[in-house]
Amino acid sequence: MGLVLLVAGRTGLPLSWDGAGYLYDLLQQGNFQLPVPFRQAQVFFQWPVLLLRTWGLSVGALTVVYCLTYALIPLAVLHGCWWALPREKKELVIWPFLTLGIGTIWGQLYFISETSLAPLIAWPAVICAITKRHLWSIPLTLAFSFFLNPTSAAPLAMVGLVFIFDGAPVPRRTSVALGGGCLALLLVRIMLVAPGYEESQTSWAMIKMSYFLSLHGKPLIGICLAFLLGALLVQHGVSRATTGRGVRLAAYSLAALIVLNLGLWVFGRTVWLDLSRFRIFSFLVHLGFYLLAWVHGRFLPAAPSSRRLLLHLGVFLPTLTFAGVVLVQGRDFWHDRAWLRSLLSETPRACIDYRELVASGKARFRIFHSFYYSPVSILLQDTRTPPKVLLGYQHSCEDAEFTRRIPTGFGRLEDRSEGQWFDLRTTGL
Repeated sequence: MGLVLLVAGRTGLPLSWDGAGYLYDLLQQGNFQLPVPFRQAQVFFQWPVLLLRTWGLSVGALTVVYCLTYALIPLAVLHGCWWALPREKKELVIWPFLTLGIGTIWGQLYFISETSLAPLIAWPAVICAITKRHLWSIPLTLAFSFFLNPTSAAPLAMVGLVFIFDGAPVPRRTSVALGGGCLALLLVRIMLVAPGYEESQTSWAMIKMSYFLSLHGKPLIGICLAFLLGALLVQHGVSRATTGRGVRLAAYSLAALIVLNLGLWVFGRTVWLDLSRFRIFSFLVHLGFYLLAWVHGRFLPAAPSSRRLLLHLGVFLPTLTFAGVVLVQGRDFWHDRAWLRSLLSETPRACIDYRELVASGKARFRIFHSFYYSPVSILLQDTRTPPKVLLGYQHSCEDAEFTRRIPTGFGRLEDRSEGQWFDLRTTGL
């Protein structure tokens, strides 16, 4: 999985959706980008680029650093979970694997989404709570998740319930205090939902739209199959007797259906853009797998019957599905980048209007939101003096020429008369 994530970072997948806008603003403004309150933990992902920006690295090199920083987060989480587990309970590592590989894979392409990252990053804390090891790391991990997104409510709830109802061997008073503290922080985080953007994302109309855009159909079927497989693996994992042939057959059959469903989805998909909406459901998927991990760890026998099934379906299967989906998406993304580079080099005009490309049938973007066409086009030219720019649906070349302002993401128009890190006066408009 580490190799796949390296490929994802190198192909630039974290530039999808808001990724390009964040990177452009980091480079152009030279400071941390925190557009939404109470998400200060983002600075840990942004500081490598800001540090290296002062060293004179090229735009291309800084883009690679930015993409790898986000792409390698899942690998760091898996290593954290492995580190947190004692030798006799190493098989519990299957749960973050299953979550990544068959649970939240539908939205994995949105690498930089804090909504998805908050419950993912908290997996080591959940594992530590289940095993009652490295308790000092739990508040650190949960605090990081807390200041990343309101979806940190899922791990806060899980850790709180584990300590309240399954605190042994931690002293009862200590475990209740820890659990109560987590549940209190859960209420605080819900109250800190920022007005405006975060409130709009949790409205019923937005949830309904997001369901039909990104969850309805094959993703929902895949998640249900994943939970069924998880339940069978729990039954197998806590059994002291040899698992029957029927259970093994059912588990492998479910695995085959999961692979088939994912294959039909990933190769039949022509528009990736809608998948960004999956992020608002990802914390529920994490919560479901947290619960399965808790049950597995709570009733894990001293001498499990066999770990072969857990290894095959809990590690090999999610690694295979994760690799397949990310590589297919990476291929499409790489082709889109190559198309844009070719377009920028072959078009004689300084300004390219995406609406004209759509009208002529030449448009092919599937992953970038139109807000970020301009930042992407600037970044891919790998120079601080970009000679050309691509504008999205919201703006025309005539408007840019008249106002001398270029849209650079997050709805902001940037004045081309100001020479900053990127000197936009060179666009030739």
